[in-house]
Amino acid sequence: MPPTTTSSSQKSSRPQVTLHGGNRANFLSSWLFLWVFGLLKLSRRHNLSNDNLSLQESEKAGVVGDKLEKTWLGECKESHPSIRRALIRTFGFSYSLLGFYKLIWAVLNFIGSYYLLNELIKYVEKYDAGQKPTEFSGHMYALGLFLTAFFSSIAINQLVAECTRFGVQVRAALMVLVYRKSLKISSVRGNTAVGVWNID
Repeated sequence: MPPTTTSSSQKSSRPQVTLHGGNRANFLSSWLFLWVFGLLKLSRRHNLSNDNLSLQESEKAGVVGDKLEKTWLGECKESHPSIRRALIRTFGFSYSLLGFYKLIWAVLNFIGSYYLLNELIKYVEKYDAGQKPTEFSGHMYALGLFLTAFFSSIAINQLVAECTRFGVQVRAALMVLVYRKSLKISSVRGNTAVGVWNID
């Protein structure tokens, strides 16, 4: 009886997307959320399942849990350990880099909503006053207004998506940390396990 190739064919048909949204190797798909169309096309054939979604290795619960646990063990050596400091040391630097998205959004918003829009209004007023400003400058103002709105939209949506991704990572890491702590308890009776989980 020849071996079946169902699993290999199903594996090869999986879309190259990740659960948080976007393939990091394809920045254009990530920035413009083009990966959504692949999921929509796939969902028209059958219901989506875990086989159609995947996480990057660095975003799996076990990996982020190991990172937080390593930082927490170092934090426990301090006189006053703090889970907040452990989270900041684990995810703080990467999370702070998202501020560049906010900075880009603010700069582009200022350029488009204040400077370019103001120049475009002046251009129209000159045209209504009988002056003859060059059409090229008017086209450039309009193009600049479009580009600043376009890229500022990308920046703010990437900021929201990445903040959501970090929130999922932090929650997964905390759950792993609490779960591993509960497993270290030698004797658990009755509803004690539920109590330990609720307290943590």
